[in-house]
Amino acid sequence: ILGLTIDYGPFSFLDDYDPLFTPNTTDLPGRRYAFSRQPSVAQWNLGCLASAIAPLFEDTDQLVAVLEGYPAIFSKKYQAMQGRKLGLDHVKSSDLTLLEQLENTLTTLQPDMTIFYQLLMDISDENVSSPEAAIEFFTSSFYTEPSVEKGKILFQFLTAYRARIKENSISMAESRELMRLANPRFILRNYLLHQAIEELTIGKDDLFVKLQQALKQPYSDQFDDFFSKRPDWASQKAGCSMLSCSS
Repeated sequence: ILGLTIDYGPFSFLDDYDPLFTPNTTDLPGRRYAFSRQPSVAQWNLGCLASAIAPLFEDTDQLVAVLEGYPAIFSKKYQAMQGRKLGLDHVKSSDLTLLEQLENTLTTLQPDMTIFYQLLMDISDENVSSPEAAIEFFTSSFYTEPSVEKGKILFQFLTAYRARIKENSISMAESRELMRLANPRFILRNYLLHQAIEELTIGKDDLFVKLQQALKQPYSDQFDDFFSKRPDWASQKAGCSMLSCSS
């Protein structure tokens, strides 16, 4: 087993939180590789690997057992990651409702995920005093203004979240540090890559070099020139939002 891979295909970091987002134009009909389907695609790939090495085993029951254990292992690891992103000391069984609430909130409001979590790090009780206050606090993360009903969903999540944070066995400073290390402040957005490519074609590498530097410190605030939502013009521009396998 060499561990070689080919054809990485189109990729993209998530801007607005859309579980069905996929940057591959050829994948739109089935959305096989949509963001929310990455876990099942990973399991499918593992199944292919198992099939490839199956001839080396006299009995493939062990391979089957390992593959069947994947969903539980993934769920546990994913929930732990979500807990760190929220600054929880650990994820209890009672926290699963909160994590489901988080998923529903992000899916419903579709904020810029990177900015949303950065704002969440600084939230206080004052910002959760009402649905209106909650919307105002997260305004810079929204691509479209939330309706009153969506504002209520955000408010309900934040109320439950603040209550849970106060049950932590760690200090607020330690909780915030967990969040800082689990939530990148810089992500390599497609439109930034596209701009860098356009500049490189005319012999300028300033943006390319700066992006390289930012990639080395994604949790730092040293590159806040890039800390902003995807601009409107990049939403539909080829190379900035959608890509084909030959892009």
